[in-house]
Amino acid sequence: TPGQPNAPALRRDVVINEILYEPLSRESDGQFVELHNRGAASVDLSEWRFVAGIDFTFPKNTTLAPGGYLAVARNAKRLLANYPNLHRGNLVGDFQGRLSGRSERLALAMPETVLSTNQGVIRTNVHYIVVNEVAYGTGGRWSQWANGGGSSLELVDDRSDNRLGDNWADSDESG
Repeated sequence: TPGQPNAPALRRDVVINEILYEPLSRESDGQFVELHNRGAASVDLSEWRFVAGIDFTFPKNTTLAPGGYLAVARNAKRLLANYPNLHRGNLVGDFQGRLSGRSERLALAMPETVLSTNQGVIRTNVHYIVVNEVAYGTGGRWSQWANGGGSSLELVDDRSDNRLGDNWADSDESG
């Protein structure tokens, strides 16, 4: 609106919180994307999907508790074997595609059903609205250890803008 301040960016409760795009093994089956619900209510992720970066649609009855985390694996069986803190309650998969080791745009979208009529015929259309997105890269302000050094990219503060490289850091894998 000319002469008026811009509206603040819309903050959704579900954000992309962690990305392992280049595992130490260099095998894409170790890749995952983690979501975090920073809100105070559970979110039903049924039929949500990634519309950029990877191909995955969340199964019906997939919910993310307030303050909860959910990993989306390229190969869920492999991640279950490698991460003892993961179980079928906080892990879904398998996504199709492969996260790029150089740069990628990940976009998470929710379905919206739109009813329309044309000459008395009711049509149902489903549109996908992007809820959260991240475009990561290598070099510059992006971390070095996430690029094949065994770390993932982690959002430093879940309240921060995850579209900015300064708000991401390498996970601590020293243990």
